[in-house]
Parts: sequence; C-alpha cells; structure tokens
Amino acid sequence: MKESRRLQSSTIQEAEALGRVHNLCHVLAYGGAFGSALRQEWTTMSDFAERLESVASEHVLPFWLAAVNMFRGIARASNAQDDADAFFSRGVDWYIANGVGFLLPSFRVLFASAKGVGGNDPRERNFSTHRWTTASAGFAPRCFDSSLERTATRED
Repeated sequence: MKESRRLQSSTIQEAEALGRVHNLCHVLAYGGAFGSALRQEWTTMSDFAERLESVASEHVLPFWLAAVNMFRGIARASNAQDDADAFFSRGVDWYIANGVGFLLPSFRVLFASAKGVGGNDPRERNFSTHRWTTASAGFAPRCFDSSLERTATRED
C-alpha cells in the first residue's frame, strides 16, 4: 500500500513538472482518484478529485469536470448521502451526450462499490453495441485489433 501511494505521489509530481494540463488531469483522475477508489479510500479519492476540479475549472475542461461529478457522486455514495445519484448522473449524462460513454463501466464499478450494490444504466448498453458493430465493420481502434494478441503471445 505504501508503494502504491508513493507511486501516485511521484507520478503526480512528474505530471505537474511537465506542465501538460491534460496529462496532469489524467494522472489525477485515473492514477489518483480512480486508484484510491479501487482501494476504497474514499477520502483520498475525494482529495484527488478536488485537485482535478481545480485544474479542470481553471482551464475550462468539461470532460474532466464530468469525471469530477462522478467522483463526487462516488464519494457521496460511500457516505450514503441522498444526492449521490444526482452528482454521479451529471457526469454520466455529460459523457453520454458527448460520446465518451465507453468509459462509464469503470466509473459504474466504483459507484456500485461505494454504494455496496451492483447496477447498470441501460443507456450504457448502446456504447458496447456500437463498439463491437464498429469493430466488425473494420473501424476498430488499435486496442481491438486481434492481431496484436497473436503478436503479444507469439514466442520468438
């Protein structure tokens, strides 16, 4: 656990030193808040989300502000606050409206973990269907290229 926190801290320091705003936001969101949420360290997750909100607000970055809303909903769910769904839904709604719903299952897992329940928003199913339809039509992103798996598993 100490090593994980040390790596989080050093990665954020490196991102800050580089001065690339989106890199910093990515590290704060996924390396900081998301990683803390996976360990169910809700207060630490919230701290990273607050730093993310500060950077995203300063640079007017709605993608990252939507992530902040989801992290805020997750934090509220961990404390059984009644407005958790409303905060989480703000982020979900923005992601769906802007075509980045493929990221939602990861946030949904954290939200369910914080609530202590499972669940799924039926609107998210469209992204999964679209992804595979697009992949089968030959428009798959590189990460869905099956030849990569063969290359990665081939012995030399």
